[in-house]
Amino acid sequence: MGPAGSGKSTIAHTIARECAGSQQLGSMFCFNRSEASTRKPESLFRNIASDLCTKWPAFRAALSKHLDGNKALCTTTDLDTQFDSFILGPARLVAINGIIVIIIDALDESGTPSARQRLLRMLSERLQELPPGFRFLITTRAEPDIVQSFRDSIRPTPSKGSSTYHLDTEEVDTQLKNDIAKYIQHELQYTSGTPPQLPSDAHLMLAKKAGRLFQWAAVACAYIKTDHPGSEPKDRYEELVQGTHPGLDGLYGTVLECFNREGSRVLQSFKHIMGFILTAVEPLSLPSLLDLLEQLDQDEPLKATTILPYLEPLLSGVGPGDTRPVRPLHSSFFDLLQRAGQNPYFVGTTGHHERLAKSTLRLLQRDLRFNMGNLETSYRLNADLSEAQRAAISDQLSYACKYWGPHLQMSDEAFGHEVADLLKMLFLDRFLFWLEAASLAGIVSFVPHCISSALIRLQVDVTQVARDGIKFVQILARPMMDSAAHVYISALAWAPPNSSIVQRYGSQFPFIPRVCSGGMSAWPSAQVLRGHLGAVESVAFSPDGTRITSGSYDETVRVWDAVTGQPVGDPLVGHKGSVTSVAFSPDGSRIASGSWDKTVRVWDAVMGQAVGNPLIGHDGWVSSVAFSPDGSRIASGSDDRTVRVWDAVTGQPVGDPLVGHKGSAGVTSVAFSPHGSHIVSGSWDKTVRVWDAVTGQPVGDPLVGHEAGVTSVAFSPDGSRIASGSYDKTVRVWDAVTGQPVGDPLHGHEDPVSSVAFSPDGSRIVSGSWDKTVRVWHAVTGQPVGDPLIGHERYVTSVAFSPDGSLIASGSDDKTVRVWDGVMGQPEVRIELNLTSGWIIGNNADYILWVPP
Repeated sequence: MGPAGSGKSTIAHTIARECAGSQQLGSMFCFNRSEASTRKPESLFRNIASDLCTKWPAFRAALSKHLDGNKALCTTTDLDTQFDSFILGPARLVAINGIIVIIIDALDESGTPSARQRLLRMLSERLQELPPGFRFLITTRAEPDIVQSFRDSIRPTPSKGSSTYHLDTEEVDTQLKNDIAKYIQHELQYTSGTPPQLPSDAHLMLAKKAGRLFQWAAVACAYIKTDHPGSEPKDRYEELVQGTHPGLDGLYGTVLECFNREGSRVLQSFKHIMGFILTAVEPLSLPSLLDLLEQLDQDEPLKATTILPYLEPLLSGVGPGDTRPVRPLHSSFFDLLQRAGQNPYFVGTTGHHERLAKSTLRLLQRDLRFNMGNLETSYRLNADLSEAQRAAISDQLSYACKYWGPHLQMSDEAFGHEVADLLKMLFLDRFLFWLEAASLAGIVSFVPHCISSALIRLQVDVTQVARDGIKFVQILARPMMDSAAHVYISALAWAPPNSSIVQRYGSQFPFIPRVCSGGMSAWPSAQVLRGHLGAVESVAFSPDGTRITSGSYDETVRVWDAVTGQPVGDPLVGHKGSVTSVAFSPDGSRIASGSWDKTVRVWDAVMGQAVGNPLIGHDGWVSSVAFSPDGSRIASGSDDRTVRVWDAVTGQPVGDPLVGHKGSAGVTSVAFSPHGSHIVSGSWDKTVRVWDAVTGQPVGDPLVGHEAGVTSVAFSPDGSRIASGSYDKTVRVWDAVTGQPVGDPLHGHEDPVSSVAFSPDGSRIVSGSWDKTVRVWHAVTGQPVGDPLIGHERYVTSVAFSPDGSLIASGSDDKTVRVWDGVMGQPEVRIELNLTSGWIIGNNADYILWVPP
């Protein structure tokens, strides 16, 4: 352990090199904050297992034997299952001679304390289960949660032990400084292939400036050795030695001073380039990055090809021939760029999404065309194409296809005419080309989310095509995923003739098949997911919106692809009673379910297997489950009139049950507040209660107003309001702080309301009812938004918004899950002419114009 820049990673890589030379290195995995999308906890054991298989044939054979053909295990995100299946199981089947070293670098960059909680438990408690030949080296900053985990959990045994080595203690100070001096002397033996023109004691002077920070030494050496026009190595050495600002920030200031000296325009270009790098959803290689930056040259020449080589001491991927993604070499540089205040190099977030949105849209305009893979025939699946054909979509084009929408959504500023024109061209001229490129790149599933995330920023003339495009992909995704050519041959052919997509593009492809009979006359009002053998009692979207989970009277939990509507894996089987409630964990890796069997179960969301034992404690059937926002706790409500809170990792109860609902009326619904500080519950006693999630004590008085049992509760995304549905056929909105009603009850359903949920932006409330309908309401005015969604054949039991608000899922007693267009429910300009009074009445009862009756 040690502070930033103290040489933890240097030591780890040095040991890795030595162990590799002696055939002892089993694996090395480096967490990286700037690569968080791929370098996350659930990637660790998969990568270790892959490395062990590559280097150790016996382990590969043992892993194959242990998995026994169960390919579903390969996609599990549950850490315990990964460790048991990929590491521990195979390790126990092989004979181990000697030492196998596994190195985990930068553990502190594996996520937030809540996100890495389960990983810390695994590393601190379960590594000792491995055979004695395994050795783990873990480097990390001394973050409080990491220090506490290893201090509390590791218990050395006679055959196994652990030790923590701190790099910032006086005992190691002298040795550390000597090591830094030797490192600098080695690095500066030659500069650009010639003997350095540096003092003989240069390494000692630089080591003195470095103090205990290896990162300072590494950056300083790279800075001295990197060519700068008009500057010699000796000049750069003297800059560092004479610098008056100590530490890494002072060194970074010296390296970056050249941008400051050149004037505000160069410094601004530097900030824009670094903002581009830090804001990108996925890290990009230098060629991809330069191509995207080049799209901005007409606005502001950024001179990226000049600026980026200067940053070789600080960034990976910018040196000659370096093909790695461009990202900060060290998290401390990332920290500097995000630190506001008196910091000339503060990058911040303003404007970067706007530039990325414009750049990606310009790239799509430039590159999208028909037959991008140069296919000779239309009758081949993508899997059968040549490598060159599949590689026709560049990394930067693939990035643009996936992420222009989220960047547009995150833009702070209103975009100008050019972006509006680019969007118009994309949807009205090149939409099918976009889908073709997405098919070749294997990213069709990203398209609906990309569109829906940007819908609020689209102008009227393209909105209808965009909404139609979402349905086009959701309903006809299968042929497009399988074959790029069938974007045209199958998908366009089967789309309803009156759809905006067919109206716009159908005439351009006159020779595709025509459906003479049996085709769709219109898009289905909802996508219907069939598979359950009993009533569907609960539905929930995954945090990324790609999956839907459902619980049913048939005692199973199912997972569905939210785009195609197809089942994902087999049903999750284990409950011995009807499943009443399901919820995804915030990271999407787990599903919690409650049941009539009085238990709560936790499942691996990908593999479909139970994680740990059932959570037992309720004396009545479990009616509702919810994860806390950080994923560390699960709340459950029960017919036993209590709310319980559980540790989501250990499955143990957290505190005593929350008791307060009156009489024999059970708890019907529970939900956490967005910050995790409160829990709300509804009950058949006609009340809503708010609880302190830590102490378990009631907060204020019960919320009283419903005339019958409360069936469902939900917090608004900002935590300021609570919505409740009731057997009295109404939806109510409450002030979450004062407990007072907000406005009048929402009337419209003809039977009991079974479920309520807020949209992600808090502007709408969706409700499901025994009257077989789903309704959407304006969360402020309480007015209905659009017409009821009709299609279920029996009463609706559960409703949920997708994370981007574009879809609504509903479960029903008719054994189906339906997925509705959540955006189509947005307010429309609707007018009504009252023939008696002569008034034309618009939205919200606005009297727009009077005409003589």
